[in-house]
Amino acid sequence: MARLRAWYSFVLGSVSVLITLLVVEAAGRVFLAIWPSYDVLFLQPERTVGWTQVPHMEWIWAGVNWYAKDYSTRIRTNSLGFRDLERSPAKPEGTVRVALLGDSFVEAIQVPLEKTAGQLLEAHLNATGQPPRYEVLNFGISNYGVGQYLLTWERFASAFDPDYVVVLVGGYQLQRTVSEYEIGRFHHSSQRALWIRPTFRLQDGRLVREPAADYEAFVAAQRALIAREFGGSRVRRRETSVLGHLAKTRWTRHAAMGKTLAAPSAPAPGAGAPDAGPPLAVNLRILEELARQVEERGGRMVLADGGSYFGTPSESSEALKRLCNEHEIGYVPLGNRLLEAHRAGRATRWAHDGHFNEAGNQVFAASLSEWMAEHVAR
Repeated sequence: MARLRAWYSFVLGSVSVLITLLVVEAAGRVFLAIWPSYDVLFLQPERTVGWTQVPHMEWIWAGVNWYAKDYSTRIRTNSLGFRDLERSPAKPEGTVRVALLGDSFVEAIQVPLEKTAGQLLEAHLNATGQPPRYEVLNFGISNYGVGQYLLTWERFASAFDPDYVVVLVGGYQLQRTVSEYEIGRFHHSSQRALWIRPTFRLQDGRLVREPAADYEAFVAAQRALIAREFGGSRVRRRETSVLGHLAKTRWTRHAAMGKTLAAPSAPAPGAGAPDAGPPLAVNLRILEELARQVEERGGRMVLADGGSYFGTPSESSEALKRLCNEHEIGYVPLGNRLLEAHRAGRATRWAHDGHFNEAGNQVFAASLSEWMAEHVAR
């Protein structure tokens, strides 16, 4: 009899556990249907600049978490593979163009297009309805370094004859200039050391360009990933089962596989950069060359210094200020403006993602607008 009661208790307990798991799974599937997240191969290899977004691609970005913790944004790229409106290379008469060069903080796939810094700036500049008309073009791409800004200017942005070229500079962007390897958004290279970023170095004071040595392997790796793991697509749902996710997470931790699906990180406002001593000299030389090329085409470069916000050593910002003074480059203390908002209790970044939220993009746009109001005659 005691054995029968024990067996009965075991069966009852097992059924209770099973019912609980089924309820959790059912609720979880509803949850994931409402807040889905996706793996998206929205970047593709490009020989000159390293990579761009895929042209004419539409997709939803919900961050790097297994569900949409912070946002869910619909993205559409233009024919060149940038998150911007379709623009004509020929500048319309009576139009002033501003080109933004930067990484994911300029690209801004974490907010709707109309709430990106570029679109906010364009709307503000045109708010009076008086000429000239302004166009603000977004050439930002995830994981770019300062060296790729120069390449993007030469390959894409210069063809649009911008009157002002704004570059976002901070610790990460400086460090990437000399970093051949990039995991970040590239799932297919996270298990391999592929040189996929064109880099720069100084030799006898001369700027030397080094093309990405593993470009062809980069192309092949992405094609293989699309065919084998994405079913011929560039988008896949991250999770559809909560229990499956929990089991996978437990197994991943157990196996200590911490190097898959890495995402670009961003330090907390004012925190230390990943490298306390970024290769400043080569970056200064690149910025000088970019300013020279912009000036040759009748434009002016503007440097948005996010260093203090991104944790760049203060000596780097001082060197950037000197460069701007010496070469008549506009200087915007963006990092200070962002930190002021942060200290005032205004969150400028998403809680889990780390990129600019809508408020961060507003501060970015307002900082550029202030500089334009002071230095550009209407």
